[in-house]
Amino acid sequence: MNVMLHESHTKYYLFLFYVVRKYPSYAGVRLPYKRRDEGFGSLGAFTKGMSPLSQALMEVQKDDTSDKFMMWPLAYTKPGELEPIVPVEALEKAGEGQWRTMKVMNVPSKVVAVREFSGKCLFRCFFV
Repeated sequence: MNVMLHESHTKYYLFLFYVVRKYPSYAGVRLPYKRRDEGFGSLGAFTKGMSPLSQALMEVQKDDTSDKFMMWPLAYTKPGELEPIVPVEALEKAGEGQWRTMKVMNVPSKVVAVREFSGKCLFRCFFV
């Protein structure tokens, strides 16, 4: 049985082994990856000087043949704005040369269930 605990006035809900978070809309940089360390390294090099805003958001499919994706939010949509202001450096680099697999994209507000990954990881990892 899943028991939901609620802290009033927060946007976090705790389920057994998962935390449910509501993310505002944001612009992020996303890339396909095979190994987490390579994904973190590529995102770190790409975003140097841009100050990403949260932990890596990862999309991992159930089958082994699908690509895995890692994303770092770069800018959240501010109250009163329709879209986030994307750093110019990200727009100039994405899709070109060594950054050809990087894509800058706007992501609508969403609710996600995250779970902390306790295995070997370079950084604190959360799976969405």
